Amino acid sequence: MNLTLKDIFDVLTFAAFLPEPDDPSAPWRKRFQNRRSLFLQIGKNTHRWVALSKKGTFDQSGYFEGDLKENLHAHREEFRKLTDGGWICVSINVRYIISLESNLSRKKGSEQIVKSNPRSILGSKYEKGKRYAVTHNPESNSSLLLTCEEDQIKRIETVIKDAGFQVGRICVGTYALLRHLLVLTTSTESPQSTQNQAQPQNIDSAHLYIACNYGSISILSQKGNQWLELRSRTDVYENEDYSPILELLTPFRQRIDVPLAVSLISHDIQPSLAKAIQDFFPNSNFKDYTQQNQLWSLMRDF
Repeated sequence: MNLTLKDIFDVLTFAAFLPEPDDPSAPWRKRFQNRRSLFLQIGKNTHRWVALSKKGTFDQSGYFEGDLKENLHAHREEFRKLTDGGWICVSINVRYIISLESNLSRKKGSEQIVKSNPRSILGSKYEKGKRYAVTHNPESNSSLLLTCEEDQIKRIETVIKDAGFQVGRICVGTYALLRHLLVLTTSTESPQSTQNQAQPQNIDSAHLYIACNYGSISILSQKGNQWLELRSRTDVYENEDYSPILELLTPFRQRIDVPLAVSLISHDIQPSLAKAIQDFFPNSNFKDYTQQNQLWSLMRDF
């Protein structure tokens, strides 16, 4: 067994011990070790769910359509049997904005500070009644900014609590997927990510990052180390009709005239989606980074 300095530090600071279930700073898997819980993605009309077993594997799954409150009450007994303590991890797939910003504060810990004191990081871009998350480009002054209505989050919390459940975490799945894709394509610390790396190596090359999540999509373009343009939409496509996605990608294809890498991540493995995008960029260095149960796995592991 190789014990690292971090391992020793974690033990000395009690970080190695199990966190409390209501500690949002800890990964869900650690918070609910040997306990069952439910993952729920909330859409405009369709809401999807999956049960997480005591072993950390995905068990039963399904979806329902229509009013969230009515459906949670209708499925209350079923869902209670799938959880220990009624804990739910939520992904929002409606009414959020992911934008590309520049010159945001880079003070130490800014990606965490923005969640509790957003005005200090966003300055004049701050708006009252909204919640934020930010991801900085380490090589330039640009940042991804996630914005959600605070009222929407409070309504979701109230609906879930009124149905007899507890909210353990609320996230935006598309933002999580895009952020994870950026990590996968740029990290050189992991042998796996290095082997699968699709990042262009010269300053004139371009990279297109595409994150798809049950009808929603975020597209980020990059040239060299600079993030150039971001498009993010909800309720863009249904089932396997990918024509709306290709329409959104068309301006990017028209403007790119340098060697191109295209990286895709989706909520789950979708060979038809990967083929459609790869065919749309036939001369690109294309790679699909999606793993099985990708969205649910991110919600479980982070």
